[in-house]
Amino acid sequence: MIKIIDNQLYNSSGRLIKTLNCPKNITKNDLIAYRQADSQFRCLECEKIIHDTDRMTEVEIVELFERDPGACASIHPLNPIFDIQKA
Repeated sequence: MIKIIDNQLYNSSGRLIKTLNCPKNITKNDLIAYRQADSQFRCLECEKIIHDTDRMTEVEIVELFERDPGACASIHPLNPIFDIQKA
């Protein structure tokens, strides 16, 4: 399970893997399908690829941010992979 505390993602061993911060405050409506087979969308504001974590495993999410720390992702709060906590 990936913990989210104050917009920071931690892997199952408690190591920080990503700080979530979108300066454009993008919503799902601001994304267009890019390659749905790869669970990716494109942001209409900055043109970056947005990875849809609803279609990814926990391992894939952790590997994505280890491989590309600047990657963007869409995270749904009801996805059971995530444990959202308040600090």
